[in-house]
Amino acid sequence: MLYDVCDAPDQNDYDLKVRLLMQNLSYLASISNQRSAVGMTHMVGNMTICGYVDCTRDVNGQDCTTCLLGVTDSIPCSCLGKWVGWIATPTCNIQFNIDPVHDDWINPLEIDTNVETNTALVTESSAPVDDGGLESFGGDE
Repeated sequence: MLYDVCDAPDQNDYDLKVRLLMQNLSYLASISNQRSAVGMTHMVGNMTICGYVDCTRDVNGQDCTTCLLGVTDSIPCSCLGKWVGWIATPTCNIQFNIDPVHDDWINPLEIDTNVETNTALVTESSAPVDDGGLESFGGDE
């Protein structure tokens, strides 16, 4: 496990968005032939959080999801509220960062982590949607 000693801004909102981003990317990686996924989400203002997850190619989709969600669940024990986090196991790893640090983190898939509009995680049985899950619910009331 590696993390930056700098604390993230607005830690409560940040921690929730990191968790939702990593969970969504975990499901996307499990249905990917590469067993990896990269995405980003917005914070208040123009700040973004970038995330990357991957599994070794020898695991099936379900085992990949299980590993990634387990690692995501360990964030509160290790790098909660930190600007950068990277947790690796022999089978999978997750990375998140406020600064896009890799070329493939530039213009990644946008994941909606707004709890007011995001009602469900991506699941293995649902196909990823092009709009990042920004579907409107409840009308204009």
